[in-house]
Amino acid sequence: MKFQNPQFLYALFALAIPIIIHLFNFRRFKTIYFTNVRFLKSVKEETRSSSVLKHLLALLMRLLAITALVFAFAQPYIPLDDEVVVGDKAVSIFIDNSFSMDATGESGRLLDEAKIKARQILDAYAETDEFQILTNDFEGRHQRMVTKQEANDLIDEIDLSPAVKNSSQIISRQKDALSGSEAASAISYIVSDFQENTTDIANIQADSTLTINLLALTGTNTENISIDSCKFVSPVRQLNKPDVLKVYLTNHGLDARKDIPLKLMVNGKQKALNSISIDGNTQLETEVSFTPAETGLFNAVLEIQDYPITFDDQFYLSFKVAEKQDVLVIYEDKLSSAIDAVYNDDYFNLESAQKNNINYADFNKYSLIILQNLNEVTSGLSQELKKFTDAGNSVAVFPGVDADINSYNTMLASFNANLLKAIDTAKQSVGTININMPLFEGVFEETPKNLDLPIVYKHYPIQRSTNNLQQVIYMLQDDSPFMAAYPSGKGKLYLSTVSLDKSFSNFTKHALFLPTLYNIALYSKSQEKAYYTLGKDESIEVSNATFDAEIPYHLKGTDIDVIPEQRTIANTTNLFVYDQITQAGSYYITKNSENSSSVSFNYDRKESSVNYLNENDLKILIKEKSQADINVIDAQVTELSTTINELNQGKRYWKLCIIFALIFLALETLILKLWK
Repeated sequence: MKFQNPQFLYALFALAIPIIIHLFNFRRFKTIYFTNVRFLKSVKEETRSSSVLKHLLALLMRLLAITALVFAFAQPYIPLDDEVVVGDKAVSIFIDNSFSMDATGESGRLLDEAKIKARQILDAYAETDEFQILTNDFEGRHQRMVTKQEANDLIDEIDLSPAVKNSSQIISRQKDALSGSEAASAISYIVSDFQENTTDIANIQADSTLTINLLALTGTNTENISIDSCKFVSPVRQLNKPDVLKVYLTNHGLDARKDIPLKLMVNGKQKALNSISIDGNTQLETEVSFTPAETGLFNAVLEIQDYPITFDDQFYLSFKVAEKQDVLVIYEDKLSSAIDAVYNDDYFNLESAQKNNINYADFNKYSLIILQNLNEVTSGLSQELKKFTDAGNSVAVFPGVDADINSYNTMLASFNANLLKAIDTAKQSVGTININMPLFEGVFEETPKNLDLPIVYKHYPIQRSTNNLQQVIYMLQDDSPFMAAYPSGKGKLYLSTVSLDKSFSNFTKHALFLPTLYNIALYSKSQEKAYYTLGKDESIEVSNATFDAEIPYHLKGTDIDVIPEQRTIANTTNLFVYDQITQAGSYYITKNSENSSSVSFNYDRKESSVNYLNENDLKILIKEKSQADINVIDAQVTELSTTINELNQGKRYWKLCIIFALIFLALETLILKLWK
């Protein structure tokens, strides 16, 4: 046992006072008159023994009462921890306000229950202590220490938020705030439902100066279906051409669900309706088809109906349907009729330029530039092509009949691509096709066998190297590349080892030529992201080629118009939204009141999981990870403040001492009054 105020124990010297009074009281003589002295001896013997016992018991009760009162002021306690720190305390309380806290628990909504628990924690501390109230939003106003009353006011203002933070991030932020306090001890509380995918106990850095306490709240709902993501099968949306959207869903519960309607809304109009069935604890991939009937910017949303967790029942995405895609061919003598035939399509706008008549200023309007049979690549053209791919576009190279290898290799070196060697006149054919490349998406219904492949009469071999990210598209029979792709900046370089002249190969007349060149054009421009995740993707890339860079972009929604932070490099601007957007949905990026593009944001799907850690799970996890400074408090206890007091100050007995003091005084009174 220890004492919080041991100096009061000196008051035990006061026990000498009743003892001294008692001794002096026994030395006093009294005169007693008797009518008959024959009874004197017997009365004297009886009264002396009775009086001594009575006064000794009364003295004992007084001594015990004084001792109990002294102990009460000294405040005895038995510490539950190795050491109890005396003095003011700095307390940080994290209240989980993520979407999962909208679930219902035994006492109502989990968020409301968490706020009640937070107030009970406050009640366990003194007015002189300092407090931090923290949520998933990590707001600046929550980073400072406040008074007890201010902490209660901050708790009142907490509401649900799309932000999600891991346990290690929360502890780190609490440490930052508590480290600035001069209090004698620092204590952390996390009140949460502790989802399995966000509770990373192993990543919490041990700190002997901070005591961490976890309060686990448990929801009653264990069922949920979420729309996790989606992607288009085709790289571009084309007018009046069917498009397929792959949708990925997860049933987080254990029970199978059947006949759930899945809707696709585009610009507020329903474009598709499917019915899905999904087994318990299973992921599902399904498809939604629609046909764009007009060009322009489109905001779409996929919807299901699933209760009670609804924040993940909508998935927003944005896309663009362009009227045309511009392709430029730079040729040596004349435009190849084979290339002209490939892009003789309503969707493509094919333009050509002779090598001595190139307008570099127009490059930014194209998505693909093809070098057709050039015998030499000038340094100026090479530099402009590198800028072109860095901006997210593509270049396809078909060397000339009498190609200057040195000029080509100078260009290829700037792209970090493999170099060409002198011409090889050995006849062979293409041996294999890399059908796993996105370039061949939808070209083959099944893996082709015994396919008739192009024949090569001569070619410029590619030097082997491991210092780049070469992707072989076609492989020759001697295991050297026939055509390969190389990433360059945000775009790509496609390199062919043969000229398009018929003396090199029959590639231009082969059936594979058309889908290869056609898909190179379709995949030529880096696609704008269909959607972003709130709290994760804070940077949006937009092209500002047709706008004045001095005029800022706006991000506009139904009830919002913000100007995000903007950083412009060349023809690309990055917009940093940070926490300016907190509501899932679709927004327009505008400049000069003109819609430049559209962008969609979705809530983080981490909160879709219904796998929670209860009190026992947390204790086991803490033990496995050897996190000795983390305690788990039973959140269901009636007197949470008392439990916290015992954790902070040990088992205290001052109230019991007062009770005993009153009992001893009462016994003394009874002895003196009733003992005749």
